[in-house]
Amino acid sequence: MAYDALGRCVKRTLTGGPTTYYVYDGDKPILEYDSSGASAGVNVYGKGVDEPSEWGHREMDGQAREGNGQAERERTSQVLERVAIGADGQWHTYYLHQNHEGSVTLLTDTSGNVLERYRYDVFGAPTIYAPNWISRSATLYDNRFLFTGREYAATYRSTYTTAAFNFYEYRARAYNAKLGRFMSEDPKLFDAGDYNLFRYCHNDPIDNVDPMGLADERREPWYNHEEQAKQLANLQNLLNQKLLLGYGAISLGGLQYAVTQLQQTMGVSVTGQVIGRADPRNAPLGNQSDPNAPSKLEILPDKTKDRGTYKLYHLQLETAKGKPLTGSGYAIEHVTNKETTGHLSIVDFRNTNGVPIAFRRGGEIVDRVGLLTRPSPAASGNIINRQAYEVIYGGFRYPISSVFEQRIHVQNGFVSPALVPIGF
Repeated sequence: MAYDALGRCVKRTLTGGPTTYYVYDGDKPILEYDSSGASAGVNVYGKGVDEPSEWGHREMDGQAREGNGQAERERTSQVLERVAIGADGQWHTYYLHQNHEGSVTLLTDTSGNVLERYRYDVFGAPTIYAPNWISRSATLYDNRFLFTGREYAATYRSTYTTAAFNFYEYRARAYNAKLGRFMSEDPKLFDAGDYNLFRYCHNDPIDNVDPMGLADERREPWYNHEEQAKQLANLQNLLNQKLLLGYGAISLGGLQYAVTQLQQTMGVSVTGQVIGRADPRNAPLGNQSDPNAPSKLEILPDKTKDRGTYKLYHLQLETAKGKPLTGSGYAIEHVTNKETTGHLSIVDFRNTNGVPIAFRRGGEIVDRVGLLTRPSPAASGNIINRQAYEVIYGGFRYPISSVFEQRIHVQNGFVSPALVPIGF
């Protein structure tokens, strides 16, 4: 297997078997060729990541078959197809059916007949079946798109290779479904929000996916608007009950987050009013007396990164008693200028005052302090800004007691930025 500079598999050779070259559109393989330069496959994708919409394939014997191929394209002109080497030497056009995780569960032909079925264990180890549920040792239709729509290395040109290739290509790294973990560390290291650098989706592969091998994302199993509306009503009723009973911030926050996410997915509220994407600044005020509520921010000095004209500071969200919070949400900066001296009338300053900035799992807020570009050599002076925060966490808004100063010192065009806590 050979990879390009972006980590994409561009060539694969099976010992004693064929060689395939892959051509990509971004991170999706769209064309395949054999060693003679003849077409070996075409993939057509939907809008989402790892969402192939339809593909077909046939056996190639080294002779041109443009007539048959053109006729087949005309009959299926509403979609594009895949041409690939098959186990039976026949031309096949089929559709991939996916569940809420994006995992392919079955293939159907243009008449709706089931050609092949797939089932997986919780971490994605596949089992291949015939339409009548008789187990197969390998796919008969050259389908390598399986668990969460990713490419299974052990399935290659309608053959099953050695068990050493029982892994999926998750772009940034390989994932072994037998082990239930990635085979290398997360390239983002601890910035991904997990202390276990090999773990797949925080050990929750049912609710989460990781199409890039970098960070998991949730996919909800909604199939129609009516089901969404019923679930939204149930969640809001439960949220109202817990509010009346005085439940804490974590329980209420989780429910409020689920309600907000579902409203965003549907694009309408329960009253039928179009809401689009909810503005985090409209989140209701949370219970600040709750011991588990967000209360303060702590600078993580080991994670500070110097970029020359600015520094990136990581701020850990904590409760009033200093317990780190590990969820995701939004942070809103409130910045006021206290002092500007010297020849700094024209500087390239990043203004995010009042703008919600998303932070991911781990409860770490990244703050850029400094200038975006280096000022002229004649520039010298100081900028001191007072900076306070509020966060939207678990669907609720919380003022943060920590207060900081951005201190940006410029001397003859050289910038020395710093973020300094000044109290609560």
